[in-house]
Amino acid sequence: VYTHSYTCYGKNEAEKQVLATLAQRSTAYIENPCFPQDYESQIPAREIFGSLCTAAKRPANYNPKKLISFIGTGDPALCRAVVRSIFNFSSCEGKKECSFNG
Repeated sequence: VYTHSYTCYGKNEAEKQVLATLAQRSTAYIENPCFPQDYESQIPAREIFGSLCTAAKRPANYNPKKLISFIGTGDPALCRAVVRSIFNFSSCEGKKECSFNG
């Protein structure tokens, strides 16, 4: 049996990266296409940006105690686009053995 883990791309860390990407917008409620329509969630910034995998996306005014408010839009196509945006699929072009993000 062979397994391999990709740092920052397990379920929890990938979800944090998606939330961090969405949180770059500074609005009262951040629309999350991956949440069911009208689902609301407030998440402390430290739960999103407290990871080494999302540290680079921390806003300049980062406050770990700040609650970030998300509201679901339930848009599968846009959700897929946001999830795809956390990966660099072109980094392996022309390479025989390569995983995503090189």
